[in-house]
Amino acid sequence: MDKAVIWFIAVLLILQGCATVEHYGASESLPDGRSSSVSEITSSALPSSMTHVLEDGIDVLANSLSQGAHYIAENYPRSPQQYFDEGMALYDEGDDYPQAAIKLRKAADLGHFPAQYQLAQMYQEGVGIAANGNQAHRWFRESAVHGHTPSQYQLAMFYYLGLVVPRDLVKSYAWFSIASSSAFLRSLSQASVKSSERTVLMKPQRVKSSRALDSMKALEKKLTPEQISAAQVYARHCVASHFKDCR
Repeated sequence: MDKAVIWFIAVLLILQGCATVEHYGASESLPDGRSSSVSEITSSALPSSMTHVLEDGIDVLANSLSQGAHYIAENYPRSPQQYFDEGMALYDEGDDYPQAAIKLRKAADLGHFPAQYQLAQMYQEGVGIAANGNQAHRWFRESAVHGHTPSQYQLAMFYYLGLVVPRDLVKSYAWFSIASSSAFLRSLSQASVKSSERTVLMKPQRVKSSRALDSMKALEKKLTPEQISAAQVYARHCVASHFKDCR
């Protein structure tokens, strides 16, 4: 949402509270029947009836200010890292997985690769969000093509098991190869995201590049030399094109 729109809505909420106070205090009947504004009553205590309506008006104003502040806090744009930190904090607490998914989705939409991975995991496991294999595959791939090793491993598993995509052992072997390549070891450190209070180690860090290498070697026994060669060509093509041409 545009920043100007957010501020406009917040100001409207505040003005609503101000208008309520003005309405309550602008015209109140005095004991002799005269109508007077609050400012005219300076030398004596306010009638109890006026005190109550003013208190009510102030409460409305305070509530409007609170709503405005809350609206800004929830809708004012943050950085992908901030959304990710907030989402992971909620995820770690385990009390509000749906809200964690919302935060992680915002970070994922902004191109935060560990957030894309975590969101894919939640879709795959149905944690805090309805299980959806297609969405899990989408976000694993989105992160994988940007060099995120754990996501590359998961993508290889999708092809190996035929999850929401046709089973393709050649592509599975290729993605295992990519995930295990030393050229992508640096992504293991990228998946460790530093926040102000802690370092968040993603669960997929359990998926070491050595595990991808082991999976690749095990898969070799099921492939012909021609299939292995085709997988290697596919993997090299993906890397050379920066993953733009490896669908």
